[in-house]
Amino acid sequence: MKPLKYTSDVTVPAMAEALKSQLSDKYKVSQDRNKVMKWDYVTVKAHGMAGVWVRLFEKKKEVRVIRAIPSFWGRLMLGGVLFFLIFNGKMKQVETDVAEVLRKDFDFEA
Repeated sequence: MKPLKYTSDVTVPAMAEALKSQLSDKYKVSQDRNKVMKWDYVTVKAHGMAGVWVRLFEKKKEVRVIRAIPSFWGRLMLGGVLFFLIFNGKMKQVETDVAEVLRKDFDFEA
């Protein structure tokens, strides 16, 4: 998915709140922090093996929705390649749902 370019102020907590309010019945949404690199992101999980990470790149003024395997054990097994192939359809659905909510709630350039 192409990055979403934004023109207004977008924050990770605001994105997490918007996603929680609209997708909490379908997915588990949480705001997380990478302790090593010191950046925040939002995790949206369909289940442990399929989900996306929503990352804000402030210098580029863009938001990226990245397909991910939220489970540590899923990533550990074969580097997650097998799980990525099996759950690719579900990850794409989560990615589409998240992008739709973000486009609706925030001011992104077309």
